Amino acid sequence: MRDLAQTLLRRLSPASLVETALRRANLSKVAGLVALGKAAFTMTLGARHIGLEFPSALVIAPGDVRIQKEIPHLKILRSTHPLPGPASFAAGAAIQGFLRTLPDSEDPLLVLTSGGASALAALPVEGLSMAEKTAVHQSLLTSGQSISAINTVRRHLSDLKGGKALRQALARNLSVRVLAISDVPGNHPWDIGSGPFSPYPTTFGEALASATQIPGFPEQALHILREGTAGRREETLKPDQVPLKHWNYEVLAGPGYVLDVAAHLLQERHETVQICPLAMSGSPILWSHRFRQWLSQP
Repeated sequence: MRDLAQTLLRRLSPASLVETALRRANLSKVAGLVALGKAAFTMTLGARHIGLEFPSALVIAPGDVRIQKEIPHLKILRSTHPLPGPASFAAGAAIQGFLRTLPDSEDPLLVLTSGGASALAALPVEGLSMAEKTAVHQSLLTSGQSISAINTVRRHLSDLKGGKALRQALARNLSVRVLAISDVPGNHPWDIGSGPFSPYPTTFGEALASATQIPGFPEQALHILREGTAGRREETLKPDQVPLKHWNYEVLAGPGYVLDVAAHLLQERHETVQICPLAMSGSPILWSHRFRQWLSQP
């Protein structure tokens, strides 16, 4: 059974998932690389394993991630999770700055994203202070609302999420290719890390409806959502505003991926498999960690 778990761990590796996707896409060169999320550094290693060429790269990862070796042209920013802090705001500004400095190129910008990106890279909209932005996150995390509702509010109070980073890249006439590891049910691109590089179909009005149900939600944030609902602020990037030839988004794995891979491995051993309809949440990275804990037991 342990050899099965070891095989499953290899399949769950963010580096392996990225390496397989890039080989399949036959991508050998990109205009630049942005990686953000709890698996950002490991996903970047997957890109390096195939010899992907990039002139510059920005990686935003949790502060406790172990960086075992230096990679040329790679800038790593340590950030905070699950609540945004000063490092998160610096990371959000760094993404905007990185996009502004990318050279003109026919090669795509490669974005690698995973769970945790919402807090690791944050940038409040104009009129919302960093302290108020952190208070918004705290209110949302303790609200009991669904991750989809939480992200709807976060995106409309961010200068990065809800496709605003993608809008900046498209304004530079860059094409964007995103490889993502999902930790949310449904695996919608706009829900993974609150979708900085994905268009988003909801509105300020929907964000306001969710926020007004949360006791003690910061008043300044409500004011901004009301302004947006009245049309006095720019909406998030909508799907019909994105030229498909300039945007490619691929979800490499989601919460159900562990079950699917485990079932396939068992079937290869001629075992009878039945997957029970469980409400499974969490990312493949989390489940990989749990398997490692199990394997380390005597």
